[in-house]
Amino acid sequence: MISNLRNSVLFFFALFLSLLINAQVFAGLLLEQESYLENNPEKKGKGQIYISNNKIKFVAENSDPIIIFDLNKNKFFIIDQKNKQYVESSPQKYVKLVQQNLIKQKKAIKKELANMPKEKRAQKLKLLKHKRINIYGDEKAKTWKFNKTDETKIVAGLKTQKIELFEDDKLIQQLWVSDKLEELDLKKLAKFYGEIQKISQGEYLSFDNQNEFGKTLTDIYKLGYPLETVDYNLPGNRVEKIVSIKQVEISDKDFKPPSDYQKTKF
Repeated sequence: MISNLRNSVLFFFALFLSLLINAQVFAGLLLEQESYLENNPEKKGKGQIYISNNKIKFVAENSDPIIIFDLNKNKFFIIDQKNKQYVESSPQKYVKLVQQNLIKQKKAIKKELANMPKEKRAQKLKLLKHKRINIYGDEKAKTWKFNKTDETKIVAGLKTQKIELFEDDKLIQQLWVSDKLEELDLKKLAKFYGEIQKISQGEYLSFDNQNEFGKTLTDIYKLGYPLETVDYNLPGNRVEKIVSIKQVEISDKDFKPPSDYQKTKF
């Protein structure tokens, strides 16, 4: 009797420890974000960004996929909530996959253009140019540089510094960055973001230009996490801004796909 009671107590104590270990909770941050076009600021998209121990989770207010970056393990997840699926990759593999797909897309577009009437082909080429799609692979080498200004302002309660990003001497981005987010290692952030955002300014940059763009972004992210960004390279000038930052407790499992979701390929 006593033996059985002791075994039961030990069992439930072990179970309690197991649950405690599997549900580790860490201090973290919740960033509330708004995004809109400068020419239409009333129409805002909203989302949340969770940050803890070099992990970043992006959650949109609609049914968009949840995206998780794990800077420690150099990998990310794209989680499809509707179909209960997710994909896992490293930034390097992702960029390589996108590049391979772009090669296939360009071949298909060339074939389509070859069979179009002259007037329709001219319209199509104009649209492709607007989207920065260069199907003929003759894109000239571009140069990127950034200007670390002395201008500062408070964004979501934190002091930020204004960074200007130029492409061929044309201003394409304005970033307000902060080095006060202690939950992030800026070196890891720079390495990760510099790689994954190679294609962010136009998926159809030549591969050499993608690499140069990525290197410039790496140097920028070493200075801090962008709390506000104005992208002049996108129609309407897209703004992404953190409007509030709160201290929260976050479970480690919140930075992983749900256990009942199926892993799939891109």
